[in-house]
Amino acid sequence: MPILTATIATATTPDTAGPWTDRPTLRLDSLSLRVFPAVSQAVVSQEYGWITEDNVSAQVLPLDMRGLFVRVLITDGTSTHTWYGFCPGGSDAVRKTHPSPVTGAGAMPSGTLTWTIAGWEHFLTSQTLQGCYVPTGFLGRVLPFNVRRGRGEQIKGNRAAAPDSGAVVSQLAGVYRFDPVGTSLWTAQQALAHVLACAAVDTGIAWTLAGQTAELAAVPGVWDIDDGRSYADAIRAIANPELGWAIVVNGPTITVLSISETAIGYLPANPNVVSLDIENTASFGQVRLAYLDQPHYSTITVRGEPLRVMFTLSVAGGTLAADWDGALASAYAAEPDDAGRRQDKYRHLWSRFSIPASWDGTLPDGLGGSVVAFPAIVPATGAHDPATSQAVWARDIVLDRTLPPLAAGDDSQPGEPLVFVYDSNGDSVRLDEPPEDAAGALTISVCDDRPGILCRTPYRHLLASGIYSGDGREALYDYTSLQATVSAYTNDRVRITVDAIAPEPGTMAREKVIDIPGLHLWLVLAGTMTDVDSYEAADRYLRDDRATLASVAALARAWYGRSRASISASYADPLVLDRLGQVVSEVRTAGAIAPAGTMITSITYTLGARQSVAFATEHFDLDFARMYGAARTTRATHSRIARLEEEMANIPVRQGVGAPSVGGGVPLKITGLHSDSPTTGVRMYKGDVYGAGTAASATLTGVTVRIPGIAADVTLPSSGAWADVPACCGMATTATWTGATTTHTADTVYEAVGLILVL
Repeated sequence: MPILTATIATATTPDTAGPWTDRPTLRLDSLSLRVFPAVSQAVVSQEYGWITEDNVSAQVLPLDMRGLFVRVLITDGTSTHTWYGFCPGGSDAVRKTHPSPVTGAGAMPSGTLTWTIAGWEHFLTSQTLQGCYVPTGFLGRVLPFNVRRGRGEQIKGNRAAAPDSGAVVSQLAGVYRFDPVGTSLWTAQQALAHVLACAAVDTGIAWTLAGQTAELAAVPGVWDIDDGRSYADAIRAIANPELGWAIVVNGPTITVLSISETAIGYLPANPNVVSLDIENTASFGQVRLAYLDQPHYSTITVRGEPLRVMFTLSVAGGTLAADWDGALASAYAAEPDDAGRRQDKYRHLWSRFSIPASWDGTLPDGLGGSVVAFPAIVPATGAHDPATSQAVWARDIVLDRTLPPLAAGDDSQPGEPLVFVYDSNGDSVRLDEPPEDAAGALTISVCDDRPGILCRTPYRHLLASGIYSGDGREALYDYTSLQATVSAYTNDRVRITVDAIAPEPGTMAREKVIDIPGLHLWLVLAGTMTDVDSYEAADRYLRDDRATLASVAALARAWYGRSRASISASYADPLVLDRLGQVVSEVRTAGAIAPAGTMITSITYTLGARQSVAFATEHFDLDFARMYGAARTTRATHSRIARLEEEMANIPVRQGVGAPSVGGGVPLKITGLHSDSPTTGVRMYKGDVYGAGTAASATLTGVTVRIPGIAADVTLPSSGAWADVPACCGMATTATWTGATTTHTADTVYEAVGLILVL
């Protein structure tokens, strides 16, 4: 019968090469090895005082282990396992002072010291990742490894093109830095290497990455690590069992291993797959199997985001309706001047159009028939079924503020919904880009409180041709000819459903549903008006992530398609079991084969009079959403934006001391929401701004608006229309307004709190 023995040595530095000092008076009581982020642990003890053996008594002084690095060698006579740890503290069971039991001389205290030794991963769990490395040095905050930007949240790289030389920071040799102009994508392996380089600088330990690093280098993604997280948290954000990877730490070596016994998708097979033969192995003591319920599914469905559809609505077709109080038209005509017609109560007159609550989700095809606006999804392929409609609840349709890109790879600033009308000659006019000889362009926005659009016209009656004939500028267009191209997310998600390999036994059918946020299907319907006299000829996908959904479905089918069992076992004959991180595929017993498919995540050695060795396996369920770098769900994003905008709308404009030119105590009024700035990616509140009196008599000269975060103040000219948004965002030294150019002066400041909303 083999006997386990252990030798212990200590060092003052974290270097596996030493120098090590042997400590023969230390005894290894137990060694518990764990898969990261659990911390492996050894218990070491020392009897001190007068120690007698073979009638010979010797003085043993207590050894202070605090702050020492520890090396444990455990052997069964055939195999040896080396483990490295660190001693943060221990306990002392003090006994009475007594002399030598042999000679009677030299009274000294006695007792038993017990030290708990933690694996070196202790430093990763107890220390904080405080930043990252950029070309100019160490940045005191943690940047995301890759980012999601632009239309459709494409993954963008922010990694340097070449690895660092290590000339300035030696720990960075061969490691990539972040680069503000870099576009290279980080892989999981490169991101881990950067985190470990930061940890090496902080801890003084030369961490190295081992195992299936080549396979890890093929894994893309976005890893956004919150400030204040430990190194262990940062490592787990990039590689953990839910993503298909387990980590085994021993000393400075961090070994990354797949949790799967077979290759599934991009997840490789674990390099060490073993089977247990209980029947023919005498050393086994007790073995327990816990059969898992996970394979009992009839079908597996992988869902992405709701289907997004782009289509054209029209007043004439009944899919858009005038949404204002009809009595306001008479009141408007009775106003004596432009000042009266600019009153806020007329803001929706001839300008707000909404989808009727009774809309059935169909669009006229121009041939006397109709087409489905919200087509159903075919689960087998994820494609849309143009002949079948989803259930429609028109009252709560949320129109997108911006349209999806019509050209593949278009990452430009998204545009607002398109609005078209016919002029008096029967020609189509796009209202946000009217002819040069026509009235000024409209601002098109989406209503927040209903499924509709709002046209901000240069004057109220622009769209009231044939209705309004009073004073003021001519009514050029008839709103009844209005058509609006919009887009919206539907209620049904794009999805792919596959049959399970091993269906649910019996008559009960169960479906495994896996949600992968950030995977989209964007559709523009045939007949959609995309520009003046330009229409889509056929249904066309603008973004199609169904291939990724199919890949996840295949991976999930394989993962859930086999039975699994967790195992706990002990050996009657102690032996060195160097198998942490290996996968047990099956257990053979009594002529039967029980599938396992689980990883060995703990090994425990117990030494002393009754030695034992035990191990246990653990099943990890894959988090498919995180494996495929899922973003925030579209619905969650929409809800977040709506909450932020509502909060911003209720923030008051804080008033400064009045300037002589406008009078003290005069409020500054700012209304409306501007579209996204094409360069900065922020939204700005804008609209009528006046410093004194009413809109008609406002005196704007000398009134200065301070935009938070912008160095230069902007003095308003005599006109209050903001025409150059990029300049107002601080991207130019002057901002062009209607009819004038601003100047930057140190006049009295009206500070608009929350003027900019960053999303």
